[in-house]
Amino acid sequence: MNTEVFLSQMQARSTELIKTKQEQTSETRSIEQLSKSMIQESLSSFTRNSQGLYAFLAIDLNEKGLTSLSGIEKYRYLERVSLRNNNLVTVKELGRLPNLQHIDLAHNMLATIQDSLIEGQLIFLDLSHNSLIQFPDLSRFICLRELNLAYNSLKLLKNSEVNVNLQYLNLSGNQLNSLRNLMPMVGLRHLIISDCGLSNFEGLETFTSLEKIEASNNRITELGHLQHLENLVHLNIANNLINDIGEIYCIQNLQFLCYLDARENPFEFINFYKYLVLNALPQLIQFDGESISPQEKADTDVFFGKDLKDRQKIFDQYLPQEHFTDLRLYHIGNVVVHKTELEDLDDQAVETFDYAM
Repeated sequence: MNTEVFLSQMQARSTELIKTKQEQTSETRSIEQLSKSMIQESLSSFTRNSQGLYAFLAIDLNEKGLTSLSGIEKYRYLERVSLRNNNLVTVKELGRLPNLQHIDLAHNMLATIQDSLIEGQLIFLDLSHNSLIQFPDLSRFICLRELNLAYNSLKLLKNSEVNVNLQYLNLSGNQLNSLRNLMPMVGLRHLIISDCGLSNFEGLETFTSLEKIEASNNRITELGHLQHLENLVHLNIANNLINDIGEIYCIQNLQFLCYLDARENPFEFINFYKYLVLNALPQLIQFDGESISPQEKADTDVFFGKDLKDRQKIFDQYLPQEHFTDLRLYHIGNVVVHKTELEDLDDQAVETFDYAM
């Protein structure tokens, strides 16, 4: 499916969902209006808290049609709250709960959370599928490790400040188009930027701690901006617009890159596509969702002549009267040929485009 069409459909679906929720919020529904039995079923983890007092530490109020959190402040020792699939437009009441560590606010109607939370001990925050139009300033949340902002209305990453300890960030489904304004996050390990309308990875050059990038369903055509991410282990670039197989060689110095998904890119139709990738990235364990077999690794070595001298030595020893034929594969641009076919090609073109030699 075309990326622009997909994003347009997601935006329309999001707009329809918000409209439906707005129709459902004609009446205010707060925690105080829930039945006592419903509240009791929602509370859990009755144990000692960090202050040594017995209290409920978790509450699950998913899909309760809530438009207000009035009444939640009485459970001041809560550490985990789950409020998915409600109709909340503000969560200011959470600012009265100083012990919160885990907050799930996915699928609500929040346009902002500024001044709604206190720093405290917050570790996990899920704000996906809301209506945020700007990146929230979370620099003061020094304990925050995981942040999910997927499928909001973010367009710019200006002032995208979070603490240096953030390890997981999900920005998928936002109309970002560019990562140039993303503030440096030296501790970030996992970044999800699928369905964001991106054409390149410019802006990620300094994110050298990244170990996993998920960037499927974009318009990416080049990989050069990833060449300094020396800790990268997982890379998903499926369903993009990468046409030149030479782009794989831009990341061949990433020695820890073991998992690569590059399905549904134009270059996958090149002959010997898989072997070209394995030649550039011999350390791969999994490619396009499948494990690399020992046979495929051996075939790659044969195709590209990594044991050529040994084979020629054996050939000369046992078949001295026969002519040894070099069957190595070469690729010139996106055309793959055997060594014997190079005689009919322009020498300058060979020198310029022969990545696999």
